[in-house]
Amino acid sequence: NGIGTSNVALGYTALNKNVDGNFNTAAGSGSLFNNVSGISNTAIGSGALNANIASYNTAVGSLSLNNNSNGANNTAVGYQSLQISSSANDNTAVGYRSMYQSSTGFSNAALGNETLYQNSTGNFNTAIGSTSLKNNTTGVENTAIGFAAGSSNTTANYNTSLGATALRFNTTGGSNTSLGYASMNQNTTGANNTAAGAYSLYFNEGDYNTAVGNFALNFNNSGSFNVAIGNFALQNNTTRSNLVAVGFNALRNNGNGATLSTHAVANTAVGGSALFANTTGSYNTGLGYYSMFTNATGSSNTGTGYFSLYNNTVGSSNNAYGFQSLMFNNQGFFNNAFGNSAMLLNTSGQSNSAFGDEALYANTFGDFNNAFGAIALRSNTSGTKNNALGYQTLRNNTTGNSNVAIGSNALFANTTGDNNIAIGEFALNANTTANSNTAVGFQALKVNTGANNVALGYNAGILNTTGSSNIAIGFSADLLAANLTNATCIGTNSAVSTSNAMMFGNSSVTDWGFGRSSVTNGVFQVGTSASNGNGAYLTAGGVWTNASDVNLKENFTELNSEDVLQKISLLPVTQWNYKGTRVTETHIGPMAQDFKTLFGLGVQGDDKVISTIDISGVTLVAVKAIIQKQNSLEKLILQQQQLIDLMQKEIELLKRK
Repeated sequence: NGIGTSNVALGYTALNKNVDGNFNTAAGSGSLFNNVSGISNTAIGSGALNANIASYNTAVGSLSLNNNSNGANNTAVGYQSLQISSSANDNTAVGYRSMYQSSTGFSNAALGNETLYQNSTGNFNTAIGSTSLKNNTTGVENTAIGFAAGSSNTTANYNTSLGATALRFNTTGGSNTSLGYASMNQNTTGANNTAAGAYSLYFNEGDYNTAVGNFALNFNNSGSFNVAIGNFALQNNTTRSNLVAVGFNALRNNGNGATLSTHAVANTAVGGSALFANTTGSYNTGLGYYSMFTNATGSSNTGTGYFSLYNNTVGSSNNAYGFQSLMFNNQGFFNNAFGNSAMLLNTSGQSNSAFGDEALYANTFGDFNNAFGAIALRSNTSGTKNNALGYQTLRNNTTGNSNVAIGSNALFANTTGDNNIAIGEFALNANTTANSNTAVGFQALKVNTGANNVALGYNAGILNTTGSSNIAIGFSADLLAANLTNATCIGTNSAVSTSNAMMFGNSSVTDWGFGRSSVTNGVFQVGTSASNGNGAYLTAGGVWTNASDVNLKENFTELNSEDVLQKISLLPVTQWNYKGTRVTETHIGPMAQDFKTLFGLGVQGDDKVISTIDISGVTLVAVKAIIQKQNSLEKLILQQQQLIDLMQKEIELLKRK
């Protein structure tokens, strides 16, 4: 020692070469042996800081910082800690042989037996725990806390491992975060992964994965861009990517048996045991405890809610939202269930939609049904192509097909009836097995059990029970007997009491019309022009009156009355009755064919009818001809009478002579 001050040397050759170094402490044989001018160094232990000439180093332990020459601001505590270091700066090594091989690496921290043992030039690393980051050589900005954490890391950067054996075998994989015992233990080259939980991402080699929870993504090998949160989430996934599992056992078996690139990809499971059994199914979303629990190969399903799509195995393209919705679906496709227990018992039914609590609850293999409203189509099992909209609509339907029910309790009791339409609250409410009924309006055909009926209007057809093929149109239009057939009533409060009858309007109606907006003559009037009836009408007294205005007529033709009279003489006229009339009804008249042949009147081409106007016209011409004949005869008789009178006078005169 020359001019050096405030130095302490204790031991054989300690601070042996110090000249002007100050504030140094050396305790142990050969400690700070070569220090000449270095200041503020502390060396405790045989050979500690033996080759040092730098400043602000602390070495505690035999051979610690033994080869350091120019490195400054280092701290080494433990046998051979930072022994090889020559010019490294700002390192802290605590533990047996910690940072043993470090040469130029700086700003590293190592705490524990052989921590950062092989580090040579790596910087900004932190290793806490026996053998943590032991084999790191050039890797930078790594953090390893726990026994053997990151112990195989060599050149990888930006890794964080917390937990015994976490990232233990990682060599070149960078930017990984591993928290938990044995998390990412076998990872070697996988990068940008995050694992939190014992054995999470244990076998990983993939990139950009996130695993939080014990055994989460445990067997993942090359799968990337996965997120697993929860114990055992995605545990058995190996090579599949773009998966999200949140919850205990979520997607636990995903990827087992996957052979194609499209198998077991893009699944999302949120909730305990969600999509637990999924193996090769893809593009599924399970949200809720046990949602899609047994799904194996089904794809493109969405289950949201506790036990939603629970038993689905191979069914695809289903959507279930709500507690137990589509719970027992096994192989059904293209179903939509929204609401608690909606489509709960469906197994193989396809292309159904259920919206509302217990809608299509019992459906097993019915297809193409739509149920909107709580308990709608609840009992349906195999019925197909039904549409139910409203509370309890088609509730008891089991096998009925192609029914439409809109409105609370519409078609409520229907079980096997087909092709019915009920629109309005309680419409066709009691119908069970009857088919092809149409009811529109509140309580329309409410108690009906018959078939082929039509009721339109509030309370329309409400009294019908077993009647069939009836029509009731209008507010409270009704059938006055329960078992009518082929009866029709049209109009507000209209009614019909016998089968095979049609009734229009109620007793307050005084005018009926066709093809016109009002009745100007009589009580029943037809049309306004030559195209629709010319305004012909029935008088209040019951007499049919034809339009005969000269202004409505054209193509006037003078007739030969003798010719008409001659044709009448040729026209057969007999007594007869119409076939099938209900009562004895006889008539006298000609046949239409004979009339058409002789006179050519009426609609062109139609020889099956005779107009009353034509019969009247022919009769008038005949009468006119007869009158003319009568006048001629009377004139002739008069002339003859005059001649007779003259002759009688002459005879009288002759007698007198």
